[in-house]
Amino acid sequence: MFFFSTCRLLRKIMATLTEVLDAVTSANTKTDSLIVLVQGLRDQIAQLPTITPEQQVQIDGIFAAVTSEAGKVQAALDANVPPAP
Repeated sequence: MFFFSTCRLLRKIMATLTEVLDAVTSANTKTDSLIVLVQGLRDQIAQLPTITPEQQVQIDGIFAAVTSEAGKVQAALDANVPPAP
């Protein structure tokens, strides 16, 4: 009986670890996509001959949103990942 309980527990742990790994992989993919988006925006902005005040407000809003999300990611890491020894 102990053997079967242990096997069930190990399967449950492995399934949970797989779920965590899948979530991390998904987050990495989303982060990589965000990086590409920001780089593309930066390149497009650099090609503009001039920027109107309205465009500047939009640009500032985009980068503020990205910075906000980066801050949330860093805060989550700081709260849940112990410092390296």
